[in-house]
Amino acid sequence: MGFFLLRQGDSRRDRFDALCAAAERNGFPHRARFDLEDRRLDLFGNLSGNDPQLAELGDGDFAVSYGFLLYRGLAGQEALRALHRDFSATSFDWSGLVGLNVLLLRKAGRLYLLGDGLGACKIYHDTERTSLSNAFTALAWLGAGSAFDLQGCYEYVFAGSCYGRRSLLAGISTLAPNSILSVGRDGIERLQRPSPIGQRAWPAPAVLDEVAEAHVQRIDRLLEPVVARYGERLRLSISGGFDSRLLLASLLKLGARPRLFTYGQDNDSDVRIAREIAEAERLPFEQIDKSRAATPPAEAFATQAERDLFAFDGWKADDGILSNGADIADRLRRHEDGQLPVNGSLGEIYRNFFYLPDRPFSAQDLVSSFFSQYDPACGGPLFDDAAYRAALADSIVEAVGAESARLERWQVELAYAQFRGRHWTGRDGQINQRFGAMLFPFLEPSLIADTARIPLALKDQGRLQGRMIALQQARVAGYPSSYGYPLDAVPPAKERLLYWLNGHRPLALRRIAFRLKRRQPEPRPAVLSPAYIARIMDPGLPHTRPLFRIESMVQASQINRVLTLEYLATQLGLDPPEAGSA
Repeated sequence: MGFFLLRQGDSRRDRFDALCAAAERNGFPHRARFDLEDRRLDLFGNLSGNDPQLAELGDGDFAVSYGFLLYRGLAGQEALRALHRDFSATSFDWSGLVGLNVLLLRKAGRLYLLGDGLGACKIYHDTERTSLSNAFTALAWLGAGSAFDLQGCYEYVFAGSCYGRRSLLAGISTLAPNSILSVGRDGIERLQRPSPIGQRAWPAPAVLDEVAEAHVQRIDRLLEPVVARYGERLRLSISGGFDSRLLLASLLKLGARPRLFTYGQDNDSDVRIAREIAEAERLPFEQIDKSRAATPPAEAFATQAERDLFAFDGWKADDGILSNGADIADRLRRHEDGQLPVNGSLGEIYRNFFYLPDRPFSAQDLVSSFFSQYDPACGGPLFDDAAYRAALADSIVEAVGAESARLERWQVELAYAQFRGRHWTGRDGQINQRFGAMLFPFLEPSLIADTARIPLALKDQGRLQGRMIALQQARVAGYPSSYGYPLDAVPPAKERLLYWLNGHRPLALRRIAFRLKRRQPEPRPAVLSPAYIARIMDPGLPHTRPLFRIESMVQASQINRVLTLEYLATQLGLDPPEAGSA
C-alpha cells in the first residue's frame, strides 16, 4: 500500500516538496497527480515498486485502490471498474468487497474516500479537513500536527497502538469507521454508513457442529476467489496455534498448496511444529530467524532510522520502529514472485480472547483485564493514570456502540474485533500492505459477523475453532500444537483447570500482574544503545521526558516506542510538551 495525499490547492508547497523528496528517498515514488477543482490529489507507489491500482474511466472519472482488493471475485482494473459502476454513497454497504484497503472514487464530479468495512485501514485528516491521506507521515510532514496528542502517545507506549480516532499528534485524527467522505466544489461532507458487521444471537441451544459448519462455509466463500486467482502463489504464516491452522485447513480443502513460513530459532516449538506440518503435507517451508541479522554500523543508523520511519508510517503496532533493518527486508521478501501473504491475525474471534467469564463487565473492567500491561510509575510528570484509563474505556464504549459503560458479555467479545482488532491488528495490516498486497481473512466483516454472540461455552479453549479445523481437514487438526495436544482434542483435566483459574482471576490482580512479572530489565538491542540513539536524537529526550520515565521501563519494546516518539518529534521539529499540555 502506497499512499495518497489530497490537499486544498497548492497549500504548504515547501512542505509538500520536502515530503516528496523524503518519500522518494525511502521507497515511495510519486506516481500521478489529479487536479480536482480547488484540490490536488497525489498518488504514491509502495515499497515493492508497485503503482497504485488506478482505473481512469473517462469524463474525469477514476477509481483508485490502496491495499488488497477483490470485488465480487474480480481483481485489478476489472474490480475497480465494476466497483465504480455499482457505487452509490447513500447505499454502499461493503458487500462483495474483500481486503484491507482504502478507496478513492471520482464519479459525476465528486470524489469519494472510504476505507474497509472494519475500519482497519485509516484515513487521516487535519482539523479542518484541508488535507487527507492514508499515511500518517504525509500529514505530519505537511505540519498538520504541531504537538503530541498525549493520550495517543500514552496509548501507543502502554497499549501498543493508538485507539479511537486519535493519532500521535494533536491536529491529526482519523475518520470514524464506515465513513464515506464526499468531496466536491461545495466542500466536504461526511456520510456515515451502517457497519457491515452484524451480530445476531444463535438460537438456543446452539449446537457445536451447526455453528462450526456455518462459519466454515463463510470462510470457504471468502477464500474461494482468492484460491482461484492466486493458487500456489499464496504464502501462509504458520505457528502451533489455532488461527493459522484453520487457514491452512481451509486452503488445502479448496485445493491450494500454500508456501509456509514461520519465525523463530531451531528449538522454538512453533518452528518444530510448523516444519512437521510442512513435511507431512509436502508443502514448501521457510524458517525465518531475525536474530541472525547484522546490526548496521552506528554511522549508518540515521539512514536506517529514516527508512524505518517511512516504511512503518511513523510507528507500528506493539513495537517501536528503530531496528537493524531486518523487518523491512523480511516484509519485502514476502511479496517476491507475486506471492500473496496470508495472515491469521484476529482468529480469536472464534475464542474467548479476553479470558473472562460469562457475565457483564464495565469498560473499565476490560481496561483492567487486558489494557493494563504497564507500570504507572513509568509515566512522567504529565501522566494522569485515571484520565488515561477513562479515555481508553470511553473509546471501547464508542467502538462497540454501547449505550453506557456497562457492557453486555457479547459486547466484550465485540470489543476484541472492533477495538483491539480495528486499532491494533488493523494497524499491522495497513502497515504490512505498504510492502505489497496481503490478505487478513479474519479482519473481514463477513467472518467477524455473529462471532460476538457465539456462546462462550463453544469458544472456550478453542472448542469451536478446533471443530472448524477438523471439518475442513481432519488430519490438519490432528498435528501437534503449542498447547501440547491436538487442536481437535478435549484438553486434559489439568489444562481445563488452569484455564478456569486464569479466567476467574480477580481484575485487580490482572491489573498489577504486569508489574509483578516484569521486574528485570530485558536486554536491549544494539540500536537502542546510547551510541546509536545519540546519532538521531538528543539523548536527554526533551520531547518524551515529560511524558515517560524511560529509566523505570523494563520492556525493550516499550523503550523502543518511547524512543520512536522522540525520533518522530525530532524529525518534525516539534516543541517539547510543557506542564498543562492536553
